[in-house]
Amino acid sequence: MKKVFLLFLILTLGGCNLSDKKNDHCISNWALCSIVPIPYTDINRKTIKIAVLDTGINTKENNMRKFIKKSYNTFDKSSKTKPINNHGTLITSLIVNSKHKNKQIGIKNDHVEIYDVQVLDENGKGNTKNTILGIEWSIKNKVDIINISYGLSKNNISLQKIIKKAKKNGILIIAASGNNLDSSTDYPAKYKEVISVSAIDKKNNIYIYAGMEKVDYLAPGVNIPALNEKGKIEYVTGTSFSTAYVTGLIALLRGNLNNNDSIKYTNTKKIIQYMGE
Repeated sequence: MKKVFLLFLILTLGGCNLSDKKNDHCISNWALCSIVPIPYTDINRKTIKIAVLDTGINTKENNMRKFIKKSYNTFDKSSKTKPINNHGTLITSLIVNSKHKNKQIGIKNDHVEIYDVQVLDENGKGNTKNTILGIEWSIKNKVDIINISYGLSKNNISLQKIIKKAKKNGILIIAASGNNLDSSTDYPAKYKEVISVSAIDKKNNIYIYAGMEKVDYLAPGVNIPALNEKGKIEYVTGTSFSTAYVTGLIALLRGNLNNNDSIKYTNTKKIIQYMGE
């Protein structure tokens, strides 16, 4: 039988009480309120570089353009992504300080740079080859975190090798555990070198299709608000989106914890914990 233990992290970045349900943001965005106190003062002293490996990010009609530092398309090896699919845009809106009117959507990360890496096609499908190319490019660009909000069904030696290289270079790789009928965990989340994330709902119940075979973090991922390519709210579900929240939270912490460059994978991983037996 599985047992889940959630360690709630209280951030005192502005004196906001996480349990204050009178807060408008807590009423309108339960998911964000459950992991980060709002409002809080952004005291991030260090810019965190995050590679989002996905379908590409559309920033024409939303307020995320200022966060995009660089782009790379693994299909044609160009510096321009083609975000026909909306998935990468939704993911990024949860990582950065994005808003819809006065409603906070993403984690309040102002000091982040997003490296937009297209590894998924117009149908949101990916393969090992493009994933490896995306990770290689991210290593060359010396990012701090790689967000992988998708999964692959099969193990691959070359993929695990490049992930080990990324970790050796001090990069955190955070990946979705997957949305599977048998609750299995996808690759690369299944690798021990990767922080794997699964999804819970508003009542802290595990999402019915969430991969649970190997899980490090649990975060909101059921019926949560995100911003689409038109800058409008779209309610989404899946471990992809809980992964984005964890990436955003870790970026916030790494940028604020005494501006300490020595924060390593093992230390960061202790912030939230999943245990099973």
